[in-house]
Amino acid sequence: LLAFSVFLTSFLTTSFGFFLSQSILKQDTNELINLSCDLIYHDLNSEMESIEQTVKVISSYVMNQLTSVDKSELKNAISYQTNEKLANFLENAALSTENSISIYVRYNPEIYSPTAGIFYVRNEDNTFSLTEPTDISLYSPDDREHVAWWYEPLAAKKPIWLKPYNNQNINNELISYIIPLYKDDILICIIGMDLNLEKLKSEIETIQIGTCGGIALLDDEYKTITNSPLTNLLTPEFVETLKQYEIQTKENDVNNLMNSIPKIFSKKFDKENNFFISCRTLRNGMNLIFFTPKDRIYNIRNSFFIRSLIVFLICLLISIGLSHKITHTLTKSIIKLNHCAKEISNGNYDVSISFD
Repeated sequence: LLAFSVFLTSFLTTSFGFFLSQSILKQDTNELINLSCDLIYHDLNSEMESIEQTVKVISSYVMNQLTSVDKSELKNAISYQTNEKLANFLENAALSTENSISIYVRYNPEIYSPTAGIFYVRNEDNTFSLTEPTDISLYSPDDREHVAWWYEPLAAKKPIWLKPYNNQNINNELISYIIPLYKDDILICIIGMDLNLEKLKSEIETIQIGTCGGIALLDDEYKTITNSPLTNLLTPEFVETLKQYEIQTKENDVNNLMNSIPKIFSKKFDKENNFFISCRTLRNGMNLIFFTPKDRIYNIRNSFFIRSLIVFLICLLISIGLSHKITHTLTKSIIKLNHCAKEISNGNYDVSISFD
């Protein structure tokens, strides 16, 4: 009975500790995965925010020069703005912005000319050189590869991030932040800066989480941008799950749960691909999908379970051994007394007993 009590107590204590550790491990896993996601997410967002701030500063500078200019004097003012002082200002702004590949101010061709403006492009040695601006009049509005940077901000009439596109003017895959500037409802110019998407993709594709985890980059419509093996897992069904995840996250934001840790969800694609998934949306609308292998987390759990089981068995054996020794010590004297009592009851009074 005592041995069974020891076994039951040890089993219940170990089981409670194991399930409690499971709960703690699950919470820690959620925090760890989200922390890893947030570090990468904030780095990328900081790059984009830096570009936004640079373009806004240039926009303020340009508009300050045109604040007191009359409509009839816009052409002369624009001609004055395309001077060396503004060009130097743009070059310095581009040099101070990491990963920017080009920067430009392009004026309304109806006011000046189809090539009016300043266009700087980064060289291989990380310097910037003046480049001949693209002639806007040579391309139709639906030619994204040449003039998306001009027509799409005008259609939006507000600062926007362009969707990823392959810019044939400088032969690079880009994402761009552009601000159209108006004075008295008249378009003056657009000011933009381009981020090298090819470099961004290569950085993301080299990040590995665990043995087979990593990051996939998607656009705002959940179409894949990166070419990592993980993009093969992005089936239409999985994309629908991601969209539901995004909806739930936005609802949490509305309910003032901004300080809560975003939840992760699990997805088993096949026998070899079983992941914890976490998603983040960047400032420009692109989505980062983080794949963390479940095996990496389960190995920690299994290792803890094995150690707990070993400790349980050792403690059980020690407890049973000690309980057996204690009960034997306690009952040995009682057994002697019982034997003596039986002898006396049988009429044998010539008995003696000694014990501690």
